[in-house]
Amino acid sequence: MVKDFLLEMGLRLPDVVAAFFGGLASVFFVKSVTPWQAVSTFVVGIVLGTYLGSPAARTFGIATETASCLVAFAGMAIAQGIIEAAKNWRPRIPGGDK
Repeated sequence: MVKDFLLEMGLRLPDVVAAFFGGLASVFFVKSVTPWQAVSTFVVGIVLGTYLGSPAARTFGIATETASCLVAFAGMAIAQGIIEAAKNWRPRIPGGDK
């Protein structure tokens, strides 16, 4: 049943599992993580790994499962950097430096 659902979505179970573990690994490198952040990390890791794993595998000539895990891990690191940059960003108001 789950396998059929994944196939309907265009996903393979091994890719989903590999992406899950890539997302899980990225949680260990985040300084402080709340339960909601951990869950969102898994979800985003799975989405990135499953949908971008195959193109990455073809590009780099590696196994799809390996690419899914690496894409999930790298994607979460990039997302964390974007989140931190957004937290520190302050809009510059014209004439506000006076």
